[in-house]
Amino acid sequence: MGRRVRLLRRSFLGRRLVGAVILAILLAISMLSQSCEPADMPAPSPPATPSTSDLADHPLSELSPNAQRYLDGRQGRWGIAVVIPSQEAIYVSNADQPMSMASVVKVVIMLAVMDRAIKEEQPLTSWEQQQLRLMITESDNDAATALWEALGGADAVEAYLQSIDMTGIYPNPQEAWGASRATPRAVALLFAKLALGEILDQPSRKLAMELLAEVVPSQRWGVSAGLPNDLPPGTIVGIKDGWYPAESGWWVNSAGVILPGDNRPNYTIAVLTQGQPTMEYGIDTIEGAVAPVHRALLGTRPFATYPGGLFQRAKEFLRR
Repeated sequence: MGRRVRLLRRSFLGRRLVGAVILAILLAISMLSQSCEPADMPAPSPPATPSTSDLADHPLSELSPNAQRYLDGRQGRWGIAVVIPSQEAIYVSNADQPMSMASVVKVVIMLAVMDRAIKEEQPLTSWEQQQLRLMITESDNDAATALWEALGGADAVEAYLQSIDMTGIYPNPQEAWGASRATPRAVALLFAKLALGEILDQPSRKLAMELLAEVVPSQRWGVSAGLPNDLPPGTIVGIKDGWYPAESGWWVNSAGVILPGDNRPNYTIAVLTQGQPTMEYGIDTIEGAVAPVHRALLGTRPFATYPGGLFQRAKEFLRR
């Protein structure tokens, strides 16, 4: 009996010793791992916000060889620029030739009116809101003239453009605002500044995007051509077209912003033309170029729900 008790005591003490050794080892490992952790490791940097000032030039043919080949066969003058902030890229072809803007300049007028109200710390008047809606959604020329004159004409618009470091847009010093000139690059960049939130305040940007998205169906040709019919919920397509039968041939222009509601890239695009034989020919020039661009960027891939994105702030403008 005494021998059995001694054995039981030895077994119990042995188990306690083993347990103590294991505990000591675990404590040592824990302390060692803590001492090896870098105490002052800096937090990872947040992803960079896209900016229109950080874009690299690429030829249009890199994005869409078909678009470039199509344009090479068209009459008159033309230029195109496609801004893709998520790629930090702008794809261009003849994008630095200033051309007459026609009604595309109404977007510049709209932004200048909104900026003035912000600087004066006053809301837009009901008259200004009414004229802006007519000017953008219906391309009403009388509304554009009234706002142009209320601003102070070309000098005031030029001052606004300088205040946002916008080059490549040249307001016409005469009363004919439609004869203002711009490069396709500048127009695409201006739309990108709006979508990225680089200009105006949030309420004004929201209103501007709403107006561009509500252009009447008869004037939604041009850069909207070739977009998939089954765009996902939340997609925003803002557009402004312009046209004028000049003696040297038609000016036919189109510019806009495409913000898909999924994980495909967001982009702005501007196509300006001059010397087009007819308005219909000019529209064909624009639409024949942008359709393959849309296919290159949007393709026919299945849509996916995408809660974030570099343009998420812009996508939220119309949902609030």
